[in-house]
Amino acid sequence: MEEKPLNETAEQPPTDELLHELEQVSRSVGDMQEQLNRTRKLEKLLTDLTEFRDQSWWVHVKAACEREKDLLKSFREQGHSAIQSVETLYREADAKVRSVIQNLPGEFERAAKSESISLDFSRSRHPKYLFSESGFIEVLINDKKQNARISTREGNLGTLPADAGAILEKVKAEDERLFGRKFNGKRFLADLRAAYLAAIKAKKTDDGEPVPIREVFNSLSGRTKAYKGYKKDEFLVDLSKLVQEGPAETDGLRFELQQTKDTAEGMLLLGVAGRGMVNLLIFRKPDKTS
Repeated sequence: MEEKPLNETAEQPPTDELLHELEQVSRSVGDMQEQLNRTRKLEKLLTDLTEFRDQSWWVHVKAACEREKDLLKSFREQGHSAIQSVETLYREADAKVRSVIQNLPGEFERAAKSESISLDFSRSRHPKYLFSESGFIEVLINDKKQNARISTREGNLGTLPADAGAILEKVKAEDERLFGRKFNGKRFLADLRAAYLAAIKAKKTDDGEPVPIREVFNSLSGRTKAYKGYKKDEFLVDLSKLVQEGPAETDGLRFELQQTKDTAEGMLLLGVAGRGMVNLLIFRKPDKTS
């Protein structure tokens, strides 16, 4: 058998130049797409900062810059021309934030007197402020984190940087959502009765037996398109209006709410209806002797 010389290499397959170029271009496209995504994030940040600056929302400016610090760092390393303007704005905001927080009580008071927004002065003390009917919307200021948590008795509505204008804008929107809706007591009571019947059917219990009010809400919120997206705080507002305004009867039956001390299961109604936590709903025939 004839031996091959030691310096003779094995035959290599030909290089696929087209495939090689495709891989190179694909990598370039990936790099450009990543850069485009980062540039779009910068564009969004600059848009937000311009809006916040124009409204003097200095806490928003500071929070946005700190949230995107990694993005800003990467563009700083590239020597992007926008970074100097952003850093100047950030320093201005940082210098103003403390006074913004300190001035919140006065800003809220002025807004309550000059705009269509209700502030419960007797029960509002920094850091907690109660807005809207019966102080139903609560604003809790965190001085250290420089933010505001907005909530109702039925849950959190969001947390945002503590600029008075932004907080009041959010409070107004939530107030309109809760109290700006048309209320038809007769229709609501009929829907409440239908939801009650669905709940007792699911529980396999008898008509006239008490049903937890939160189970009735779950049944109501899933019944028709009219209640699509229906929230517990909206249900609480409607139930309070029903108690105060009526009607009290539907199909010859009177609705009753039973009280509880269990704050987890119960709901505290608004206004004069809110004399205690309620947790059970019952439909009964009216007592003719009363």
